[in-house]
Amino acid sequence: MWDTIVQGKVWHGDVKNKTKQGDYFWVRTTVVPMLGQDNKPIQYIAIRTDITENITQQNMLEKMAHYDVLTGLPNRVLVADRFKQARSHCKRSGTKLAICFLDLDDFKPINDNYGHETGDRLLIEIANRIQSHLREGDTVSRLGGDEFLLILNDVMSFEQCKQTLERIQNAVSLPVMINHQSCQVSLSIGVTLYPDDNSDFDTLLRHADKAMYQAKLAGKHCYALFNPERDLQTIEKNQQLTEIQQALDAQQFQLYYQPKVNMVTGTVFGAEALIRWIHPDKGLIPPLDFLPIVEKTELEITIGNWVIEQALKQLDDWIKQGIKLEISVNIASHHLLGETFCADLEAILAKYPIVDSQYLQLEILETSALEDVRRVDSIIEICQKNLGVKVALDDFGTGYSSLTHLRCLGADTIKIDQSFVRDMLDDPSDSAIVEGVIGLASAFNRELIAEGVETEEHGLMLLMMGCKKVQGYGVAKPMSSEAVLSWLEDYQPNLRWLQYASRPRSILESKIDLFKLVARYWMKECLHKMDVMHRMSASMPVMNNKACPLENWINQIKQQQLFSNINLQRMEKAYEELLKIRDEVYVCYQKSEYKQLETKAEELKTVFEDMIQIADQMLEFG
Repeated sequence: MWDTIVQGKVWHGDVKNKTKQGDYFWVRTTVVPMLGQDNKPIQYIAIRTDITENITQQNMLEKMAHYDVLTGLPNRVLVADRFKQARSHCKRSGTKLAICFLDLDDFKPINDNYGHETGDRLLIEIANRIQSHLREGDTVSRLGGDEFLLILNDVMSFEQCKQTLERIQNAVSLPVMINHQSCQVSLSIGVTLYPDDNSDFDTLLRHADKAMYQAKLAGKHCYALFNPERDLQTIEKNQQLTEIQQALDAQQFQLYYQPKVNMVTGTVFGAEALIRWIHPDKGLIPPLDFLPIVEKTELEITIGNWVIEQALKQLDDWIKQGIKLEISVNIASHHLLGETFCADLEAILAKYPIVDSQYLQLEILETSALEDVRRVDSIIEICQKNLGVKVALDDFGTGYSSLTHLRCLGADTIKIDQSFVRDMLDDPSDSAIVEGVIGLASAFNRELIAEGVETEEHGLMLLMMGCKKVQGYGVAKPMSSEAVLSWLEDYQPNLRWLQYASRPRSILESKIDLFKLVARYWMKECLHKMDVMHRMSASMPVMNNKACPLENWINQIKQQQLFSNINLQRMEKAYEELLKIRDEVYVCYQKSEYKQLETKAEELKTVFEDMIQIADQMLEFG
C-alpha cells in the first residue's frame, strides 16, 4: 500500500482490522494521495466500507462448496479430488482402491415418524460412527440424503475390504437414542474395485451404486461387489434408449409449463418448460423415469434440441395470440458442452424470426460449471451477446455453490433450489442458506427466483427476505399449453403477497414479521401434531431445541443487538415457557393422559399469544 501511495498513485484493497475488544473485521479501502506543488503526497484520504458480512458469507459458501453442511463430511466435489490423489497413489503402489456406495436401510420411516430434526441427528451420529472405523488416508463423504461414499486406500483384494465393511455395518446397526427415542437402521453397501474396474470417477460411483442396489435386493444389511463383465444392464439400457428414440419419433413427448410470478406486482412473467412422456399404454411417464437413461448420450442432445425448438414454437404461438411470457428450458451438462450447442441454438432461433430471443432463458445446472468453468462461461457469453438469450444458474445452493461460479459465470439469474425453499419455514439451516443466496444475488446484481414455493407462507417468507419472483405448486402446477391459457384467464394474484409488498418496511419490521410468520407456522404444526396424538394415539414428534426456528431467531436478534435486553429477556422467558408446556405434552403422551392434551393445547396458545404480543412491543418500543 505504501509503495503505491508514496508514488502518488491510488491504492485499492481489503484490510483486516481488529477492534479494541479483540474482534476482527474487514474493510474495503481506497487510499487517495493528495499531491503538493512538487507532485509529492502531502496527505492521504481513505475511503472505507465494512465488508465483514460479505467475507463471512464468502467463507460460508466456500465451506459449502467442499463440505456437507449437516455432517461436516467432504461432499462430492471434494471427494472427487481425493479420488484423483488416491488413484495416483494406487498406481505408484500397485494396490487397489475400493469405492463403496453406502445407503441406510429403513431411514425414511424414522424421518416420517419422528421428524427431520431426529433424522438429521441420526445422520450425524451415523457419519461419526463410519468415520471412527476408517484408517488414516481413507475418505468418507455424504452424497446427500442418507447416502454416503467411502474410498478405501491400499486394498489388496475384496476379501480385505470386507473386514472394514463389516465393522462399519455392525457399528451403524447399533441403536441410537435421540430424545428418549431408540432409532435403529442398517446399511447396504455396493463396492467396485479400481483398477479392476478401470473407469472414471462418475462411472465408478454409478457402478458402486448399482452394486448397492443388488445388496438391497438381496435383503439389505449386506454388501455386494460390482461385476465389470456383466453386460445385462448395458443391453437393457440400449433397449430403453431405442424405446425413447421411437417415442420421440412418434411425437409422444410434450412440454408442460409451470408459471412464474412476481409477488410484488402480481404479474405472470414467465414459465418453465418441463418435458413429459405421454405413453399410449403406460400413460404419463415422469421425467425421472427416462431422462437419467439418456444422460450423456447423443439422444440427450437430440431431446434437448427438441425441447428448445418446442419452447420457441410455443413462444411463437403465444406472441400471435398477444401473450408475452418468458419460457425457460433446462439444459443438461452434456448438451451444453457439446461441440455444436451454440450453432444448433442459433439455427433453431432462426426458424422463429418473430420471437425475440430475450424471451428464451436457458437454465443451466450449477453442477455443469464444475466440469469446465471457462468453457461454460464462454458458451454463456455467446448465448447472451451473440444470440440474445438469457441464462439462469439452476439449483443454486445444493452443496456445490461457490463464489467462483458467481464471479466467473455471467448468468443473468440465480434460481434458489426448491429443497431449501420447501423446508425453510421449520429448518433454520435451510432458511439461512436461502437468506445467504438472496444476499449474494443482491451483492452480485443478479436476478433472483425461488422454486418450490408450495404455500402462501413460503411466498411471504421470501418477500420478507427480499426475493420477489417465485414458482411452485403454491402458484401453479406444471400444465399443458392449452391449460396455461385457461389458467391465465382465471389467474388472480395472491392478495396477501400484494398487501405485504405494497408497503416498504424497515429492517426491524421485517425481522419481527419474519419471526411472527415462522412462529405461527411452528404453532400450527405443533397443535396439529397434538391433535393427531389425541385422536389417533400417534407417536409424539421429537423436537430438537437446537434446530428450533424460534430459538434460532432469538439468538440472531441477541447477536445483532437490535432490541432492548428487557424485551429480549421477556421473549426468552416466553419461549422457555413454550418448551416447558411442550415437554409436559410429551409426558402426558407417555402416561396416555390424552384428555390432558386439550388443556395443554390451550396453555400453549395462551403463552404463544403472549410471545406475539411481546414481538409487537419490541417493534414499538425496541
